[in-house]
Amino acid sequence: MEYVYPDYYRQFTCIGGECPDTCCAGWEIVIDDKTLEKYKKYPGGFGNRLRNSINFKRKSFKQYDRRCAFLNEENLCDIYTEAGEKLFCKTCRQYPRHEEEYENVRELSLSLSCPEAARMILSQDRLNLIYDEKKGHSEDYGDFDELLFSQLLDGRDAFWKLIENENVPMAVRMMQMLSMGHHLQKNISEGQLFGLENIYDHYLSEGAANRMNVYLKEKWEKPGSRYHVMKGMFSCLHKLEALSADWPGKVRHYEKILFSGGRKKYEALHQYRMPDKIAEQLLSYFIYVYFAGAVYDGMPYSKVKLAVISTMLIEDIVCATAAEKGELTFEEIADAAHSYAREVEHSDLNLQRLSIMFRHQKCFHIGRLCGALLEW
Repeated sequence: MEYVYPDYYRQFTCIGGECPDTCCAGWEIVIDDKTLEKYKKYPGGFGNRLRNSINFKRKSFKQYDRRCAFLNEENLCDIYTEAGEKLFCKTCRQYPRHEEEYENVRELSLSLSCPEAARMILSQDRLNLIYDEKKGHSEDYGDFDELLFSQLLDGRDAFWKLIENENVPMAVRMMQMLSMGHHLQKNISEGQLFGLENIYDHYLSEGAANRMNVYLKEKWEKPGSRYHVMKGMFSCLHKLEALSADWPGKVRHYEKILFSGGRKKYEALHQYRMPDKIAEQLLSYFIYVYFAGAVYDGMPYSKVKLAVISTMLIEDIVCATAAEKGELTFEEIADAAHSYAREVEHSDLNLQRLSIMFRHQKCFHIGRLCGALLEW
């Protein structure tokens, strides 16, 4: 079995009551079967409270005002206070650690939705992965496509090379990602899995970025593209499931700051855009966590769009919050990233809805995205 994880993964420590957010509010916390049996047998008054606070049909903790039944007024967990971490269910014990399962491979990550993890992820100079081989039984997933998985891993390496190429403007790197993802999707949809390395080599070749930039400026550059595209993208956020009660209001507030003053004011707000190095970490994070998952649904382009579009949305949220305060800080950037990820990443429904919108909403068309990025 091979375990893959970022080099900072094992350094994470929960900061508990000092955390500006809580992972016990807004989300349905699913309880694994082993822990559920433990809760059924736990003795005493706290055992009665456990059983009265669980929805056994859904195998999850009950919520009151969108807060876990065990989240107290100090935003601390009463289960931890009563019995320590040993009584946690698997979800609470592991978060923000995340695991993606592939045949004979486990890829581990920290979730951007955790404020402390977000600070760790975004403060890195680059994404460095540890590959750890451990003895164990060999897995057989039956219909697991090993060839496609291998090609996707090669593609992921190619995307990281694009992302980390500091000789190319960030906007052009993101346009290259979209174009390569689109090209890759076409071949995979047509069953052409051999020769994908030629696609990667083409986009990594000398002069490829400049050729693409010239071509796109001739084809897609239109004044005000970014303003209209981003306005459309923010409106799509209202179509997602709201996991935090205050999220819809926050989105409306961002929209008011960004778009109510017209295009010129919107463009002026981008004096607060986040550093390229942080944008690199966002792109690298989303590609690492999601791209290889295309082995299960055959949709790598959707994963690339998730990385690029999420970075664009977080960038504008950063500009809105920084403009309101009159300064750009790392803490503001990390908070914007974690707030966005909290709403998007922890809802399978939201990820599915976004994937559908990426294919059908005009603002997510590759031409419009590139037009917006030309003004990045």
